[in-house]
Amino acid sequence: MTRGKSFDVDVARREVSQLFRRRGYASTSMKDIEAATGLLPGSLYNAFGNKQDLFLSAMDYYLADVVDRRIAAHLSGDDPAAAVRSLFTSTYDVAMGEHRGCLLTNTAIEVGPSDEEIHRKVARGIRKFEAAFLRLIRRGQSAGRIPRGKDPRALAQHLTTSYQGILVLVKVIRTPRILDRYTESAIRMLSA
Repeated sequence: MTRGKSFDVDVARREVSQLFRRRGYASTSMKDIEAATGLLPGSLYNAFGNKQDLFLSAMDYYLADVVDRRIAAHLSGDDPAAAVRSLFTSTYDVAMGEHRGCLLTNTAIEVGPSDEEIHRKVARGIRKFEAAFLRLIRRGQSAGRIPRGKDPRALAQHLTTSYQGILVLVKVIRTPRILDRYTESAIRMLSA
């Protein structure tokens, strides 16, 4: 009879996703993962497989937990400018300290299209944000907050690009006042 898992898989996936977000895929060793989770190698391999399998599982967790939660928290309102401002500024909240950045963005930069499975998951996450921006823009147009003549898909793509840009900038710019300028520039596109 085999022994069942004696740890919470979702807690492990959360810890691992945050470790990969901070350190990157290549720079994170299995020893780092063991230290972050407190799990032994056998437990990790039995539950997840190799490092890439563990990364893909952590990415699934990140998409379902972090991405979906951020979209619900910031992009579900009726005021598009306030929603975009809330999402963007949350990425450079001073209280976040070292927790700045995004697993999707960091992985897109590090891995790019070289690994097809990872690439598909990153693209799926970015499409989630684009779809949420599109819904927000359409609500804004219905409420008269965004001109109806503006192409909602083009605006959603612009906001997706701007959001990814902010997520890169927060890694190097630590001054909220400067990041606010980028945020406000993206918001101006909604009414310009």
